[in-house]
Amino acid sequence: MSKQLHLLIVVALLVGLVGAFAQPAAAQEPVKELTILWAEWDPATYLAELVKDYEKEAGVKVTVKQEPWSSFLDVVSKEWAAKGTAFDMVIGDSQWLGQGASQGHYVNLTDFLTETGLKDTVTAATLTYYAEYPTGSGQYWAFPTEGDANGMAYRKDLFEDPEEQREFKNRYGWDLQWPETWEQLDQISQFFHRPDKGLLGCTDLRNQYWGFSNWFQRYTSFDNPAQFYWDDNM
Repeated sequence: MSKQLHLLIVVALLVGLVGAFAQPAAAQEPVKELTILWAEWDPATYLAELVKDYEKEAGVKVTVKQEPWSSFLDVVSKEWAAKGTAFDMVIGDSQWLGQGASQGHYVNLTDFLTETGLKDTVTAATLTYYAEYPTGSGQYWAFPTEGDANGMAYRKDLFEDPEEQREFKNRYGWDLQWPETWEQLDQISQFFHRPDKGLLGCTDLRNQYWGFSNWFQRYTSFDNPAQFYWDDNM
């Protein structure tokens, strides 16, 4: 990710990802410090590094507070209920959009995201499910810091090897390339699965949590609305 995009994300957050609790009069004063609350995990630690670039550009001191996942929602809920000032912004869960927007905790970012073109920097689905409330309203109350997209890397030395390409084409009838369908991914995985030679065809996330999530995607339609490929009786 480029430094320019880093700054873009941070600026989007600082301008108004989530509603601040300051009084209207205070909002007119120059901002000197900002506090962002997020859950305790690696992306929050990375954000703490990114905001250093923003500090140099804007002259605003930014502190990223991290709260353990087990208490994250409780801390945010109590602060909202008290209309406190412990933090200026929170990078919350997408499930909080309804509460944050309807109860006045989130700032309406529709005009900002539209005028700056930020809403066009993410996919339409990402904006719909991580920023829009109510669904279909075209009103945006947040900007996604990450969209839960899994990245996959491919062995360039294997994919560009003439012998591998020839053997793959003979076996499956199509040119070896990165997959566009689950069937193609299965065929590529099968082709390169050579455990006796220390080579596994696919090593996607397979722990108890992410393994379930990744495998379930194969049985989910990503149409709008999303749905499973089976009915409730199966």
